[in-house]
Amino acid sequence: MDTSSGFEEIVAEAGLELYESNPFRVCRLPVTAEGREVHRQIDRLRQRARLTEEAQASEDKLRRASQRLADPRLRLVDEFFWYWPIPSGSQQSAWTGTEGPAAGVLTEWQRMGNATPPDAVALHNLAVYAHRFVLEAERRVQGRGGDVTTRESAWGTALAWWRLAIGTPSLWSAFAAMQQERHDPGIRRQSTYENPASQRPVLAPSNTHGQQRP
Repeated sequence: MDTSSGFEEIVAEAGLELYESNPFRVCRLPVTAEGREVHRQIDRLRQRARLTEEAQASEDKLRRASQRLADPRLRLVDEFFWYWPIPSGSQQSAWTGTEGPAAGVLTEWQRMGNATPPDAVALHNLAVYAHRFVLEAERRVQGRGGDVTTRESAWGTALAWWRLAIGTPSLWSAFAAMQQERHDPGIRRQSTYENPASQRPVLAPSNTHGQQRP
C-alpha cells in the first residue's frame, strides 16, 4: 500500500484558507459527524442561508463543503486540520468541536499537552489553534492591515506546536483509531496507513530546529 498519498494531499492543502474553508467549520460540525447528522445540519444551514442577503454565497460554500465531506480522501485531510475530540475532561465534554475552543478548553489542552507523557490529541489541537491564528495574521499582513512582527512570532509558535504534535508517536495511532470508529467504510479504507510514522518528515516543518515548547 502507498502510505504517502494521503499525506501528500494534506501538504497540498496548506494554504491561507485551510481553516476558513474547512467543511467542519463551514457546516459547524465536529469531525466525528457522519451520515444523517451531516445531511441534517447542511439542510438546516441551507434553510437559514435562504433568509439572508448572501444566500448564493452561503449556498456555494455549503455545496463545496458537502462535496468535500462526501469524498473520503478529502474528508481525511479536513479532519486532520480541524479539532479532534478528547474523551476526558470536564471542560472538553461540554465543547462540541465545531469552532475554536473557549478559554477553559484551551487551558485544559495546555495542561494535557504539558503532561508526562503528553497527550497527542491535545498537542494536535493546540497546533491547529496556533496554525489557524497565524494564517489569519498572514491574511491581515497581505491585506496591509496586519503587523509583521506579530505574524513572525505567531509562525514560530505554530511551527513549534506542530513539531511537538507530529513528533509524538501516539498522534498517528489516535488519528487511525478515530477513523476506525467511523461507520462509513469508505472513510475507514482511506484512513488506513501501514506506516504513518514514515510520513512525519513530510508534515513536520523543516525550519523548526531548536524551537522550544510554546
